[in-house]
Amino acid sequence: MSTATTMTDPAKLVDLYCRKSKELGEDDPRQELSTDSQEMQGRRWAAREGLTVRKVWTDIASGFKENVIRNDFDNALSALAAGETGTLWCFTLDRFSRKGAEDLLKVIGKTRVWFELEHLDSMNPFDRERIITERRRRR
Repeated sequence: MSTATTMTDPAKLVDLYCRKSKELGEDDPRQELSTDSQEMQGRRWAAREGLTVRKVWTDIASGFKENVIRNDFDNALSALAAGETGTLWCFTLDRFSRKGAEDLLKVIGKTRVWFELEHLDSMNPFDRERIITERRRRR
């Protein structure tokens, strides 16, 4: 007796990376877009692109402080670099990393990172230049 397994082509998969700097009360004026709202936007984008969401990675941690551990961010990059997924979706550049281009250089040009708010695609050479430049400036 044999079992058939269906493997999904990683090129058809997308992981979503959602991050908030910290937990804020609902009445706090510094409220950021919630990770749930980021996820909903990422799922809508994936559907428009014909991609299947494989995994949602979520961190509630500041990217500004030095040496902050963001396990889901590290795991998302590792999954992307290992070819488990073809695309990593991130709501905005400033949710990605404060290490400048350092984290991006691990995957940029090799695989796809989409930044929703800025409509930047790391596989587009023009966008790649903008992504790296912008990350250096925000550092």
